[in-house]
Amino acid sequence: MRRRQWVAAATALAPLLLGAAPAWADAPSRTGWWNVISAGGMALPLPTTAADDLHVSQGPSGPAAFSAVAYDLFGQAVSGATLQLKITPNSTVGTVAVLACPTKDASWKAGGNQPYDAAPEYDCVNGEPGMVAADGSGITFFLDAPTGATGYSLAIVPAADATAFSVDIIKPDAASLVVQLAEAAVEPGPVAAPVAAPPATTTGAGSAPLGTGTAPLAPTAALQAPAVAVPAVPAPQAAPAPAALAAASSRPIEPVSNRERYIAGSMLALLSGLIVWLAQQPSPQPRLLGGMARKAGPVAVPVVDPNPRGIGRFATLRTAPARPLV
Repeated sequence: MRRRQWVAAATALAPLLLGAAPAWADAPSRTGWWNVISAGGMALPLPTTAADDLHVSQGPSGPAAFSAVAYDLFGQAVSGATLQLKITPNSTVGTVAVLACPTKDASWKAGGNQPYDAAPEYDCVNGEPGMVAADGSGITFFLDAPTGATGYSLAIVPAADATAFSVDIIKPDAASLVVQLAEAAVEPGPVAAPVAAPPATTTGAGSAPLGTGTAPLAPTAALQAPAVAVPAVPAPQAAPAPAALAAASSRPIEPVSNRERYIAGSMLALLSGLIVWLAQQPSPQPRLLGGMARKAGPVAVPVVDPNPRGIGRFATLRTAPARPLV
């Protein structure tokens, strides 16, 4: 019973999984590599590269060898792909820096260690750089949609700024290229026009057919909506005529007369002089006001008489005027 449940669940999820997962292409239709070190139409053999593997190397003055791979997509609409190449263990010398560049001609001959004069031409203007794994086990390329009508034809070449290196690549297989299928364009179908219902005619309290029965209709007077009073909207004011605007803008602006300027300047000068005169006057002494001023007499200054007045022991110095007897 449990096995049947698993089979049913897998059958139900299979369309979803297959629709969301990327598609794997078939094995490459052709692979090959070309050796720059050639003599008399023959390339010198390299013992480190296996018969079915690929080889890429950079010499002191330029590429010494490059490879190519071709994949047939069989008419599939592809928006992009990921190419993963495995590096032969213990074959890397130097720092690997490669590009995947489309070949100008897809009719190149398959095979390894071919002379360089038989190599196809390539264009690296839109070349994709290869991402070398940290452990040096492989190289990954993120490709755009193929430029050719049948599929991918890519040259794996050293980068322009690469230093001297050498690397062997294991022959790619069907799992090396993962393509992303393009979404099919869905054209919208024609939009059906709404069907208008036939107008219903009623006279008085008649009836309209509905299926096999009839339904009584309300009188026409009862179906009429009550009148709603709509407030009057004031008419918009007319814009001023262009002639009036031109006349208003052409009026001369009356200048300020010199007489008004002279009066204002004179008043300002008098006010400034008054302020200066008040600032130079001494501060008046404080005075008592009202009844307190009348009651307060002049301040008496004590007068000291140097000659003592009085008889005997009553003789004293007089510090004030003599008090009158009457």
